[in-house]
Amino acid sequence: MSTLLYILKPEDYLAETIKILKGVSKDYVVIYVTTNKLYSGLKEVFLKNGINIKNIFFIDCVSKNVDKNVKAKEDENVVFLDSASNLTNISIAIIESIKVTGNKKILFLDSLSTLALFNDVKVLQKFSYYIVNEMAVMGCDTAILTLESDMDKNIVEMVKSIVDQVIKL
Repeated sequence: MSTLLYILKPEDYLAETIKILKGVSKDYVVIYVTTNKLYSGLKEVFLKNGINIKNIFFIDCVSKNVDKNVKAKEDENVVFLDSASNLTNISIAIIESIKVTGNKKILFLDSLSTLALFNDVKVLQKFSYYIVNEMAVMGCDTAILTLESDMDKNIVEMVKSIVDQVIKL
């Protein structure tokens, strides 16, 4: 299993995210954790860019902040969490999603930068360490996204030390 940290420029963030996702969604079932964009918006952008969202299960940590009553439609592959600040709930959602997914799967964590806004650095370091190692144990590849502007944060430096490869785009 491989774990990749993608360091992206803010102005290219969405375009690069789409490129990365286009590549992996053809070969993998994707567990996409969104901490900075609504599921509805991502779904629309991904469909416009030719990404097959049937192979993507979304864990949305944003929409309930906007609409407390948001619910997934029967045909949607999404779960809505209360907040990006509850790392325990995010962990549980990730683990449960991985358990019911096919053989070739990848966790797509979007993004470390946003999680750093909502969480204490030490707690986020522990979360990152746990997720990276748990995904390896569960046979799940991992792609973690972060902004280049967050390079000086302790969390990014720690994550660099536990991933297999750092890719700057």
